[in-house]
Parts: sequence; structure tokens; C-alpha cells
Amino acid sequence: MECIDAALGEVIRTRSLVDEQSKSGIVDEIQAIKVVRAHAAEWGISPERVVLTGFSAGAILTSVVVLQSEARPNYAAPIYGGPFNEVRD
Repeated sequence: MECIDAALGEVIRTRSLVDEQSKSGIVDEIQAIKVVRAHAAEWGISPERVVLTGFSAGAILTSVVVLQSEARPNYAAPIYGGPFNEVRD
């Protein structure tokens, strides 16, 4: 998995797969996972049952977040997303 994480990190850094607007969405999704886990006890939810769902373009962003290791969700539902190789600049 480290190989995938390293490759994905390089892809994001070099912008070869993800445009600037998408990077903002990815950062937002990662932050949302961190916030949910940080407040899980307060909100009465399990931090081990975080689900990330995205539709269409959001499904592609969800796929990117699932492949990175900073704040991976426990479950993901990328719905109606195109193939990864169609997210090019």
C-alpha cells in the first residue's frame, strides 16, 4: 500500500491527475474525516465507522481520498464516478 500512497502523492504534487479545484475538494474531504473522528464521542458516533460518499465528480475525489493514507475513511461509496484515468488536466 505504501507504493500506492507514494505514487498518488507524486501524482497530486505534479498535478498530472488532479486539477486545482479537485485538490481543494480532496483537502476538504480529508479535513471532514478528521473533524468527524475528533468529535465522534461528542456526537455519539463511532470513529471506526466513518463513511465517505461522493457522486459523479465527487466519486472521483472520494476514490483519491481512499487511496491516500492521511485520513482514510473506514468505508467509501464512490457512486457514478468515471474511471480514474479520465481525471486528467
